[in-house]
Amino acid sequence: MATLADLAEEPAVQLEVRGPPVPIIERYYTKHYAVDVNGHAREDFCVLQHSNRVCVVCLAPSHVLLSEGEILSVDYQIGKVDRRKNQVSGKRKRGGQKLTPRSPLCLITLKDGKQFILYSCVKAFLLETNENLITNPNLLLSKPLGEGYIAIVMSKLEDADKVCSQLLSEEQYKDALRDSTTGLKFWKVGSRKVFAVILSELERLDKGKGKRKGKEIIRIEDSDSDDV
Repeated sequence: MATLADLAEEPAVQLEVRGPPVPIIERYYTKHYAVDVNGHAREDFCVLQHSNRVCVVCLAPSHVLLSEGEILSVDYQIGKVDRRKNQVSGKRKRGGQKLTPRSPLCLITLKDGKQFILYSCVKAFLLETNENLITNPNLLLSKPLGEGYIAIVMSKLEDADKVCSQLLSEEQYKDALRDSTTGLKFWKVGSRKVFAVILSELERLDKGKGKRKGKEIIRIEDSDSDDV
């Protein structure tokens, strides 16, 4: 089984790959981020993009799952779609399942019964799921940017330059985390633009009564087509 280190040094895409070791990430991959995906607070993802169009979808360090309990199972069957049955062929890896930024990749069930859906975050084709998560689901928590990656996807050639341009850079991501409780945030998830003014955790006194007002969230959404 080849690793992403091998993949990083070869232009041809390998079918069977593993999550990259952290030094390989820093050397060969560019980090992009999607935050509050599908409107769910703290459900943040990291997309590692290589120049050969391969992207590795992972949990971001700020994803709420990393502060939850132990994972019971990872299920790549979403409704009638089984991501594990994805098949690609040829050097150009044709035949992969089409994904939009809001396509679900898998369902996570925690030992306490809570469930989370993990998303693609990019417009691409599925290359493979992470079979290691089936037998060792908590790799998702212990090594989210390595062996615990969610899936490997690849964009069309004509989309290669723009597939991650709609995500946050690492600096923008850090700014978003700093501004997560107050101020103005702007981000994109796929072609969906979300402007959110979050006025929260502000100590507002009601005319000296010492009462604290709750959160006020304003969202303006402009939806475009997400067809691959």
